[in-house]
Amino acid sequence: MASSALPKAQVIPLHFWDDTATFRAVVMYFMMRFNAPLCPLKLQAALAKLLARDGWRKLGARLRLNKAGHLEYHVLIETDDQRRVLRFHHEKYEMAIAQHPLASRLPKASSQPEIVGRAEDFLSLMRQPHDPEKLADYLSEDEPILGLHVVSFSDATIVTLSWPHVALDGMGRKALLDAWSLVLQGREDEVSEFHGFDEDPLATLGTNPTEAYVHERKAFRWWDMLVFTFRYLVDQIFWQPKDESRVICLPKSFVQTLKAQAAADIAAEQPSAYVSEGDVISVWWTRRIVSCTPVRPFQTVALNVAFGLRWLLAKDLLPAAKAYVSNAVTFVPTFMPAKDVLNKSLGQVALAVRQSLISLGTREQVEARLAIDRAAQEKTGGGALFGDPWMHMVVCTNWMKGSFYDVDLSAAVIGDSCSGDKERQQGRPSYIQLHSFARGFSLINGFSITGKDTAGNVWLHSVLRREYWQRIEQDLRSIRDEARRHS
Repeated sequence: MASSALPKAQVIPLHFWDDTATFRAVVMYFMMRFNAPLCPLKLQAALAKLLARDGWRKLGARLRLNKAGHLEYHVLIETDDQRRVLRFHHEKYEMAIAQHPLASRLPKASSQPEIVGRAEDFLSLMRQPHDPEKLADYLSEDEPILGLHVVSFSDATIVTLSWPHVALDGMGRKALLDAWSLVLQGREDEVSEFHGFDEDPLATLGTNPTEAYVHERKAFRWWDMLVFTFRYLVDQIFWQPKDESRVICLPKSFVQTLKAQAAADIAAEQPSAYVSEGDVISVWWTRRIVSCTPVRPFQTVALNVAFGLRWLLAKDLLPAAKAYVSNAVTFVPTFMPAKDVLNKSLGQVALAVRQSLISLGTREQVEARLAIDRAAQEKTGGGALFGDPWMHMVVCTNWMKGSFYDVDLSAAVIGDSCSGDKERQQGRPSYIQLHSFARGFSLINGFSITGKDTAGNVWLHSVLRREYWQRIEQDLRSIRDEARRHS
């Protein structure tokens, strides 16, 4: 059903690759903890000022569904009222964060790989009970796309941004945060030009493939989808209420050990081969997931790694000097029998992932993959699936390139007790957490590498069945015990 239009608004259709079934189903909350008091009104004013700029005012729009069933931005023509472009809420506690019964339990870095928190426990610090959880909450009310929720303590601040996934992806969030920081610092002349305000830069992406997609024959046919959907529905009926997310900290020393191990694994056979830190961490955690779940030795494991497209399209469709605050991502799969995921060396499996990213990450292969996705989306509203219907699918999103622990809100630090480097450090997040409300599908077996903090620790956020977390905890305990024996 179409939703009501707004008077005095510019109507802009959502981009093709934004208005997908998957993105429609997800609402994102992104929380940052700062170890300093920040001025909430400065944060609000700077973000509202950004949303009043040419192009950027698109993020102050309302979402509406037209009669054809497509989403539209209804961009406010007059945006002087901050309350109209941004949902803002501020809570203040006259106490240190360590005195607050919930905020005092926010995860802290560990000295060994460890589960340091249950993400759902902190939702009340990220949002109010009536804040949006689904796309319909944006369509039926006068609800801005962006939400800003600030919780203040005498010595710390929790800042949460929220938005529907149809509006932007991880690197879109990076562009938004960078621009917000610049406005906050009074450096508005350095804010990047907004790209794709009223036209879709990716409208032709996936329309002119020049070669076949490597995994074209693995695209699901109707009977594959039938089996996979049946498995999914059974899983949802019996297990979804028991899905839980956890926050995992991998200390700098442990990450260095993993990287050294992977490098040694591949040095003998392919001395010039390269695997990234993200490759190694994603494979290490995928092995934890596979080891705790009931998979058969020859069952296919499909590790789908989110692959950002901005750098690949920087020469033409998405110029690097401009801010593309939308979705520009696909997935690169690596298929491997479960026995190989668990029994091959860390370096060998990480190298397989790296080789997939190289071979499937060319412009030609991306065009070929997205041509298949485009055809599927035009037919069903969702992208194509690749693999076999009995595969065990793991999804990884790596945010390390976003450098979210380097977000600089130091211009909002209150008081003159610190200056220079100390102020800039306090104006950067000490902890980051996300939460996704997903409707119609489960996030189980998915994880995000949320970033590397200033001390070099790497943080993960993962969703698994409750009973699997017990096995993961035992696994991590064994790793810690082994490290103590060799220390």
